[in-house]
Amino acid sequence: MQHLVGSACGRDPPQEKKEKSQKSFLDSNIDYYNILYINKGESMKKIKDPFGFSKAINYEKLNDPKVLEALSNMFDNKKEKIDFKDLKKNDRIKSNQIGTPITGKLMESPKQGKGLKKVVLIWTNGSEIGMFDEHGSVYSDQITEVERDGTWHEVNHG
Repeated sequence: MQHLVGSACGRDPPQEKKEKSQKSFLDSNIDYYNILYINKGESMKKIKDPFGFSKAINYEKLNDPKVLEALSNMFDNKKEKIDFKDLKKNDRIKSNQIGTPITGKLMESPKQGKGLKKVVLIWTNGSEIGMFDEHGSVYSDQITEVERDGTWHEVNHG
């Protein structure tokens, strides 16, 4: 009886496993992922940027004074602060008692005699995040902003 070897019996002869010396896709294309960045006459350095984020930045525009002014205005976080003691009944507020900031209305003044209340009654617009609109008590430090003259101002609890 003759033994069938190889593809005659439906199986390929065993092949030696390929060595792991072959480069992976990332290794073979590493030059594609290295982006050269020149920093104002300094020596060149390689930055690994596989997603191409540095290609999206126009470094020449960062030296333009108009662009720098627009960026500083955009990220300028100097809102006028209003003291908690200056809040009044029926002020529109933003609070974070649920975790997500939502708007509401003060149902009572935070002033109580000579001092301030630590818990204030408000009307909460929970429908903004899919909950019910209802009144309830919140801690005073959960009131983050108040609306005055159509603009929102941070609340200073100090």
